[in-house]
Amino acid sequence: MENLISDLDERAQQVGEKIDGDVVFYTNSGGDPKATTMEKVTGLWKSLDSVKNEKLHEVADETWMVGIGILGANKILDDVEQILSK
Repeated sequence: MENLISDLDERAQQVGEKIDGDVVFYTNSGGDPKATTMEKVTGLWKSLDSVKNEKLHEVADETWMVGIGILGANKILDDVEQILSK
């Protein structure tokens, strides 16, 4: 499992160099503050304007990572609309 995590971290760093978005969405697995991905996202992608400008939005892990089908997709779109309309 550690090898898998290390491999994913390495790939995220490589891909991160090619990413340029206006906002970043991150998850908090199971609602545990220690399990949030924010620190990893901001560490890997700290050069992005969206991270520098603090345009980071926590989203529900159970919806964004596990939500499947039309209902899950609609919930994700509702979240995006609500967040971006602020």
